[in-house]
Amino acid sequence: MSKKLPDERTLEKMTSDFVGAFESGQYKNGLDLAQGIINNAWETDDVRKRVDLAYKALSLSPDCADAYILLAEESTGTPEEAVILYRKALKAARSTLPALESPKAQRLVPGMHPYVRAAVGLANSLLKMKKLEEAIAAYRDILDLNPEDIHGVRFVLVSCYIEMGFYNDLETLLNSRFFEKDTTADWLYTRALLSFIKHRGSYKSAEILLKALESNSFVPSYLSGLRAVPPELPHIVAAGSEEEAMCYASDFKEVWHHVPHALQWLQKCALEYEEQLANTTSEERQKVPTY
Repeated sequence: MSKKLPDERTLEKMTSDFVGAFESGQYKNGLDLAQGIINNAWETDDVRKRVDLAYKALSLSPDCADAYILLAEESTGTPEEAVILYRKALKAARSTLPALESPKAQRLVPGMHPYVRAAVGLANSLLKMKKLEEAIAAYRDILDLNPEDIHGVRFVLVSCYIEMGFYNDLETLLNSRFFEKDTTADWLYTRALLSFIKHRGSYKSAEILLKALESNSFVPSYLSGLRAVPPELPHIVAAGSEEEAMCYASDFKEVWHHVPHALQWLQKCALEYEEQLANTTSEERQKVPTY
């Protein structure tokens, strides 16, 4: 059975309603009207209808960045096609920020959210195309705008750095003052891996790994393959949970396998950690200092 097409009369009525609101002064200009249509498009479950509304929005304003973003997400079949639309979205977003000589000139402000959404989409698409250096540059641009990283691009960036061997850049990112309190498995285990790469099986590396093990002891078994990572990962995870370990292994298993002897070192330290816990009473555990 062919996919049911959206009712053209419904689309026309929706557009007519927006135009009527525009003429009544509810919307300031064509871009404002186009954005209203896109906001409405995101609320419908019909993919074809969303795509058609995105084209309607662009017919009213070619500067509607979110319309290009919607099309990149909903109407493309390859990352190459998506890149073209995300670049158009970036250009459109820049045109709505005339006060900025460069999008990097200021921190993230509400009007810049379409730009950042487009930048994230572009970086992710470049990553799918295996254009790692271009993807890294795009992710770094996002962090320049948003050092606190509300989009979580740092977790993708650390993986890119390791794959490219950009260890100095990785160390700078891991030691950023914005993430010094990050206790996720992504951060702690990757920090341990970097220390192993730079210092091999040193006492310093073991100390850093101990912090990671204390934070989430499930990770080694998933990285080593003793436990299988499920094909469908959970969408919400808690720090220190087995689900967090699954997600970390899914993203970083290949990276750990790529570093010679890293997994053997991890397994050895994890075994020693488990033995230490087994031989420690609950009272003694409470007295062990946390790192």
